[in-house]
Amino acid sequence: MSSMFDKLGDMLNECLEKGEIPQPQPKRTYTADFIDNQFNSNQQGTPETEKATQKIITLPREVEEALSLLGFGAENSQQEELPIPSLSEVRGAYAQLLKEAHPDTATEETSSTQAAQRIAQLTSAFNKVRDFYKKLGLESSK
Repeated sequence: MSSMFDKLGDMLNECLEKGEIPQPQPKRTYTADFIDNQFNSNQQGTPETEKATQKIITLPREVEEALSLLGFGAENSQQEELPIPSLSEVRGAYAQLLKEAHPDTATEETSSTQAAQRIAQLTSAFNKVRDFYKKLGLESSK
C-alpha cells in the first residue's frame, strides 16, 4: 500500500519529467475596516466613541472566487492590497445580478433551467461571502 508521501513523490517526479512545475498563485491581501465600539461609563450605557480600524486580511480562495462571481474580481488590478467591499455593496451587486439572471427580465434568451442554475450559483456565492463576513465581524462595517 502506498502512503501519501509516495503519491506526492510520484506527482513531483511526473511534473519534473514534463518540465512543468505548477506555480501557486500569489495571494492578494485585502484591507477591511472594522468598527471598534469603546464603551465608557456614562449614564445611558451607549458607546461614547466609534473608532474604525483597518486590518489586512487574506481571503480564502472560495471567498475570493465568490466575490469575483459577484463582480468584485481583482484580476485586472495591479495593487497588492485591495479594499474589501462592504456587505451592503456585495448585497447590491447580488440583487442586480439576480435581476439580470431572472428569466422574466433577462436581456438574452435563456431557458428557465439555465436561469435557475445561474441564480443558484449567485446565491451560493453570496452565502459564502456573507458567512465569511459574519465570521470576521465585517457585517456591520461601512
